[in-house]
Order: sequence, then structure tokens, then C-alpha cells
Amino acid sequence: MKLKLLLFTLGLTLICQGSVFAQDKKDGKSPVRVLKASLNLTEEQVTELRELITARAAAVREKSEQIKLTQKQIGEETQAELPDPQLIGELVLMVSMLKQDIGQHQQVFQTAFRAMLTEEQLNKLSQIYRIALMNQAAEALKHLKLR
Repeated sequence: MKLKLLLFTLGLTLICQGSVFAQDKKDGKSPVRVLKASLNLTEEQVTELRELITARAAAVREKSEQIKLTQKQIGEETQAELPDPQLIGELVLMVSMLKQDIGQHQQVFQTAFRAMLTEEQLNKLSQIYRIALMNQAAEALKHLKLR
């Protein structure tokens, strides 16, 4: 469960950054370059990863814009002199459905990413996830002054 939360959080972070992650930074620390080095990705895999990132960002950008507009409508309706509770409920459900759509795009992205990896790369990815969880635990210990 914690690993899924970590992956979801990582995914949302990537989504928020959009296609910026598909581009290389001059300092060589772009997520694509880091993954290329960490997982020993081929040039074909790097190209496919960039395409996946760009496609996901485009799909999520549209949903995010819809969410913002719908939330604005909710705010306006709740501030109206005679708010319509049915309309507000429908808008809240719409936001929930849009967020679920974003989650589905993230799941498709994760599945496609994993599908392009070799068995050795999948093993390295699992190690990275374990290390990330250990880092979170170390930060929690530090925060609680148990370290």
C-alpha cells in the first residue's frame, strides 16, 4: 500500500511537471537521463519513455484544466444567492471522475513504462523503489529525532 502511494505521488509529481521531464536539462539531471543511467536504458527506450511522458502530460493537462474550470464553477455556485445543491453535487462528482481519469492515465503510463523494460531493468527498478521507501523511513526517523 505504501509503495502504491509512493508511486502515485511520484506519478503526480511527474504529471505536474508535464512534458518538461521529457526534455533533457543542460546539467544532465533530467529524470529521463537519470533513469537512462540508473536502468541502463537504450536509446529506443529513452525515446519511448519521452513519448509516454509527453502523451500522458497532454492527456492529464486537459483533465486538469477541466478540473480547474469545474472547481471554479463550484465556487461560483456556492457563493450564489440561491445555490443549487444538485448542480453542486454534479460538479463535485465531475471533479471526482476527472481525478479518476488522471489516475487511470498514470496507471497506463506505469504499465507501459514497465512493459518496455527488460527483466534486469525491472529488478533494478524494484531496488530503486525499496531504496526510496528506506529513504522515507530514514526521513521519518530524522523528523522524530529517533536518528
